[in-house]
Amino acid sequence: SADMATFMIAGDRCTRACGFCAVSTAKPFALESDEPQRVAEATRRMKLKHVVITA
Repeated sequence: SADMATFMIAGDRCTRACGFCAVSTAKPFALESDEPQRVAEATRRMKLKHVVITA
């Protein structure tokens, strides 16, 4: 849907090894201090109603 999105924070790595996911399994990068603000700004600019944040 156009009003929903998923944001993956802490880089392109995941600590899980889910069989249904194509994301690399590794120790995640450290969070960037401005990442919450950037996700919030992207959510606002995209006029999203529902957001999933995953790492």
